[in-house]
Amino acid sequence: MNWRCWAGGVVTAIQLLASAIARIETELAGNPGMAGELSVLIASSCSQLGDRALGARALNTALPRCEQAFGAGYPLTLHARVLLLKAHNQAGDYAAAHGAFAGTAVDPVDTAAFTLRLALYLKPTRRLDDIDAELV
Repeated sequence: MNWRCWAGGVVTAIQLLASAIARIETELAGNPGMAGELSVLIASSCSQLGDRALGARALNTALPRCEQAFGAGYPLTLHARVLLLKAHNQAGDYAAAHGAFAGTAVDPVDTAAFTLRLALYLKPTRRLDDIDAELV
């Protein structure tokens, strides 16, 4: 069976991502960390495929979940905010883009640790749990 033609037609990557957003809402509602992380990944994929509006839809639920599970200064949470800012800018909603980082100032005492953590996070072979363990 050709999976591309399953259920009567070709399925695009954007359609799969839209379906994933809906499934996250129903299947991972009780796990904010996992739901937030997956939603940010989906939003990033949507952005790279040129559909930032769909990505923004995922981010609107991902941001509160990431903040709840990881905190406002966590690299994944900040990455979600950057993606949301880009989506608002592309849509021409500059007031919303400006508000994407409202109230998220990083404490100056934590700036050095945050910078180190972000640098380690950006290494593709590192896991965030490993980074946290190194910084303790």
